[in-house]
Amino acid sequence: PQPSFGSHARMQFRALTLLAICTLFISVHSEEDAAADPNTASIAGVGGLAGYEPPSNVEAHSLIDLDIRDIELLGTDYAAATEIYENGHNSPSGDSFRTLQGFSTKYATDENVRSEPMALLGFRYWRDWDYSNQHVLAALTPTDNEKYGNYMTGALASTDDARKQIIKKVIKFQMVWQYAFHELEGAYNKYHNTGLTDEERYGLKGAIHALDEFWAFYAGSLEDGSQEAGEVDGEGKG
Repeated sequence: PQPSFGSHARMQFRALTLLAICTLFISVHSEEDAAADPNTASIAGVGGLAGYEPPSNVEAHSLIDLDIRDIELLGTDYAAATEIYENGHNSPSGDSFRTLQGFSTKYATDENVRSEPMALLGFRYWRDWDYSNQHVLAALTPTDNEKYGNYMTGALASTDDARKQIIKKVIKFQMVWQYAFHELEGAYNKYHNTGLTDEERYGLKGAIHALDEFWAFYAGSLEDGSQEAGEVDGEGKG
């Protein structure tokens, strides 16, 4: 069933609330960076993550954009791109690496996150919880998919130019974007959870850390907030 006007309005209100909380925390902690414990700050030097200095340690999280850059720079080496996409190369998480694919497949395996507004919007359109993963795999493999495109036989979709654009843009603007909002949802929930202690709600392991994770995934490690002359795709300077 299609979402009702009321459900759209509630999703929009929740999204605006999340962004308001994010803006509040980022502005407050940007002003307090100078007084922050140097052992908790994650990104050294001027600018931090696209101009924001996260008070909690999210450096490893931000490195996920290096996987995107590496996939782009591989060009038509789809086998190597698939290996990075499925196994990760640059963003450590525990004993392995965080993966771009996991940003999408989480919604296919974890029912607890399916109530998130952005997840519901994607599912109600595509009818798949891991729609962005299925789309990327169709272009990487390539395969013909009635829903996502004929990347094996389609006159346009099967071209390298089309496949590379789909892979890059679905990862950037659907997959990572939705997972970044997942972290924003986590911040919202911790902020409003009165069953937690103040430290668990507002400390560096609480809503603040979840907000930092949101920004780390959204902005990445390469963006410095500027635009250099002569910059080309894949350089990741601005």
